[in-house]
Amino acid sequence: MKQFRGPSALLACVMLLAGSWAHAAAEASTAGIAVSGEAEVRVLPDRAELSVAVESKKESAEEASKAAEAAAARFLSAVRALGAEDRAIQSTSLRLSPEYRWDDKRQQQIQIGYRARRDIKVQIKRLERLPDFLSAATEAGMTHIAPPRLYAHEAKAHQREALRQAMRDARANAEAIAAASDKQVGGVISVDARDEQRHPVEPRVMMRASADQMESQDASAFSAGEIVYRARLRAHFAFMP
Repeated sequence: MKQFRGPSALLACVMLLAGSWAHAAAEASTAGIAVSGEAEVRVLPDRAELSVAVESKKESAEEASKAAEAAAARFLSAVRALGAEDRAIQSTSLRLSPEYRWDDKRQQQIQIGYRARRDIKVQIKRLERLPDFLSAATEAGMTHIAPPRLYAHEAKAHQREALRQAMRDARANAEAIAAASDKQVGGVISVDARDEQRHPVEPRVMMRASADQMESQDASAFSAGEIVYRARLRAHFAFMP
């Protein structure tokens, strides 16, 4: 019968057994099934962001500034009348720059006047009023009107709902596979999730050309698409013992 030769041999034996137990525990913790899950949540936008600008080109800096400021003032007054609060309006200060043209005879640039510009951005909380804001911009004399950006104000909630649905889809996939293997799905070991958001295309805004056309329809209308929130994930589930 062999005997242990001192404390070092005993320690080695204990470490060997501990290593075996740790390896078995690691295998048990990673045993299970890895599946994918995906989902999408579609919502209609309920907010809009409208970006406009006015540019004025005049011979004198004073004339250019006055023309741009007058158009901006008309637009700001109109959007406030439509219900836009001051905190929903962003407006830059007036930017003034000289205007030049190239003179072929002199072979140099010659100043011909000044350009004044103001940019204004408005957050619109009532999407059905968007055509009214667009009409206000054209009537006020705004020279640049960007396509409105549509969005949902509860974007994070919609994205999290997509993640929840993707997780339920992953568990359903795991349970289907487990049932075919005479097993039951336990808890989640790990999850690798990815989400994305796809905005709708820019809305098409149809402004009526004259009062005699399309009398039975609204003066303006727009078509807004859906916002799609997608989630994809990879989940590792344990099998129940």
